[in-house]
Amino acid sequence: MTHSTLGLVYEQQGKWPEALAEFNESRCADPKQPFTLGHLGHAYALAGQRGEALRMLAEMKSIAAQDTYVDPVAVAFVHAGLGDKDGAFAELEQAYQARDENLIHYKDAPLFDGLRADPRFADLLRRLRLTP
Repeated sequence: MTHSTLGLVYEQQGKWPEALAEFNESRCADPKQPFTLGHLGHAYALAGQRGEALRMLAEMKSIAAQDTYVDPVAVAFVHAGLGDKDGAFAELEQAYQARDENLIHYKDAPLFDGLRADPRFADLLRRLRLTP
C-alpha cells in the first residue's frame, strides 16, 4: 500500500517514471490486486502509454473472468485516465448498483478529476447522498 500511495503522490506531481515505478513495485507484492492495476493503468494513460493502460484493462477483465472480484471503481480509474468518460461512468454505475463502499472512499480522489464537470458525476454523488 505504501508504494501505491507514493505512486499516487508522484502521479499528482506529473512524475510519470517515478509513479509507474512505485505502482509496479506495489504490483510485485500482489500482482492481481485490482486497485494496484487500476492505479497503474491510470498512470500509464496519463503518461501517454495508452497501450499499457489498455493492457491493464484487459488484465483486469481476465482476472474477473477467473471468478475473482474486480472492483469496478478500480476499472473506472483506467477509463478515466484514458478520457473514456462513458466507460468510467458505466463502471461507476456498476459500483453504485453493487453498493460499493469504494465510491465513498474515492469520491474526492484526483483520479476522477476529469469526470467532475460531467453532470453524471454530480448525479452519482446525489444518489449516494453525498451532496444536498
